[in-house]
Amino acid sequence: MENELSIYQPEKIVTPETGLRGKENVVLAVDQVTGEIVFRGTDEEAKQWWANEDTQQKYSAHRRVDHKGNVVLPGAVDTHNHPVLFTVFDETVDLSGAETPDQFRDDIREKAKGGAEKIMAINWRTEKIQGVDKKELDAICPDKSLVVIDPSFHGGVLNSRAIKELGRIIKPEEMKLLAGTFDKKTGRVTEEFMIRAWETAAPSVEMMEKGTEKNLETWLSQGITGVHDMEMTSWDQFQAFLQMQKDWQEKKGLTFPVDRFYIAPHIMERLFGEIKNLEQQGLWQGDLFKKMGMKLIADGAFGTHSAKVFSRYDDQDTRGEWASKIERMNKAIQMALERGVENIAIHAIGDEAVARVIKLAQKWEKDAQAIQGKPLDTSKWRIEHFELANQQQMKDAAGMGMWVSMQPNFLSDGVDYMKRLGNRTKLLCPHRQVLDSKVAMMFGSDNMPTSALYGIWAATHAPNPEQRVTFPEALAAYTIMGQRHSGREQGDLKVGERADIAVLPPDTLAGLEGPAARDWKEFKNMMAEAKKQYKDLKTIKTIMAGKEVPRN
Repeated sequence: MENELSIYQPEKIVTPETGLRGKENVVLAVDQVTGEIVFRGTDEEAKQWWANEDTQQKYSAHRRVDHKGNVVLPGAVDTHNHPVLFTVFDETVDLSGAETPDQFRDDIREKAKGGAEKIMAINWRTEKIQGVDKKELDAICPDKSLVVIDPSFHGGVLNSRAIKELGRIIKPEEMKLLAGTFDKKTGRVTEEFMIRAWETAAPSVEMMEKGTEKNLETWLSQGITGVHDMEMTSWDQFQAFLQMQKDWQEKKGLTFPVDRFYIAPHIMERLFGEIKNLEQQGLWQGDLFKKMGMKLIADGAFGTHSAKVFSRYDDQDTRGEWASKIERMNKAIQMALERGVENIAIHAIGDEAVARVIKLAQKWEKDAQAIQGKPLDTSKWRIEHFELANQQQMKDAAGMGMWVSMQPNFLSDGVDYMKRLGNRTKLLCPHRQVLDSKVAMMFGSDNMPTSALYGIWAATHAPNPEQRVTFPEALAAYTIMGQRHSGREQGDLKVGERADIAVLPPDTLAGLEGPAARDWKEFKNMMAEAKKQYKDLKTIKTIMAGKEVPRN
């Protein structure tokens, strides 16, 4: 069988192996049928390879795409993002411009005039507008469900209609196992109650499917060829995801970029009762089971003082808040193992939350044998964020072969957290220490923003040596490690690898050079400039599994 060939000859390629300087005079040949790189070498070597009789017999035609003057990088894998979940916010009220209570009320009322029966508002300026409660929201919007979310997305306030709807969604037996706040008197909700409250104002399945497609197309245009969807919290979200992956493959003829997906325990429980129906609809296929995992949440976030820490916050007499009770976490893990699901991801930001996850893994190393008939494979477990882990925890995680997905863009919060964490801010996102401890570290963005180059800049320019890594190490965390977790050994653009390629303008990487920041203040200013450069940067071309991704 004769295959078609695409030949790429950029100015240089940049990989974890070559470093930031890259390698010039490199030709890449990609098999259009297998989607793999079948040749890499100099221009002269490429001519000899093409003249070879075996090559001539195998390939009927080839097209040369020079891209001279441009730079080629391996496609990035964003190992922590939410392509489906964040569509919940597509039709929300944006309160970022509301600086007074009157503006806050007017913005919501304007949205309420429309036909939507459910309203969600985000970007609430909590530092300027305080004292918002159920009574206030009922006065603003008495006839529709209203959810107002604080900047951390880990807390918010509901009106009476939304409170009633949330009470309907969460089963009584589940209510007892959730941690966080659900104050029906004030309307205040936090942690898992907040996440579940998003369902009360979510758009339709069709709208979420369209939003998911838009998100994935945008990220592909930024050179992100692999995504780990790190939580779907409602059945509607999950249906939108399944329909999207089916339509994507049928209509676009492209590989679906979501390599891993994780769902909440109550969605997994429902899934196993619905699989036959999903199979009949053509929405569930065997390979999805291998890609699926369960997501749990141990604690909150530093933005709401709810990340769980051993020592209290410097500016409040609190040590944070558990997002899930330990009984619920153990029950969920047992349920997953009984159904053959080994992939477990747990959100843990504070050091006490990380300690809980380590203890859970150690417990289930002992207990899993009785349930699944084999020892627990802790290399299937991953910790999300790992933001304030200590060195003993790093050693424990490495010893069990656990993965961590970290978000170097979260370093931008360092200045803002000085009052809350004091000297502990130098240990936020300790990428250097994590790597030195031999933990399997990969990078993601959590859509804040979704830009691999922005995250790489942050990781290589961080103000403290405990946080800072080299460019090859940062690029590997965004390519090789994410691919490895997805089951592929690739990310260096070598022969035999799947051709996931980002073609960028020649000056794109110049901003990644230069010295690291000397302190948090300088870092914040530098990062603002890096964000301008990389936040919305588009590739000249993105190739995924050998196929060029079309632009709308």
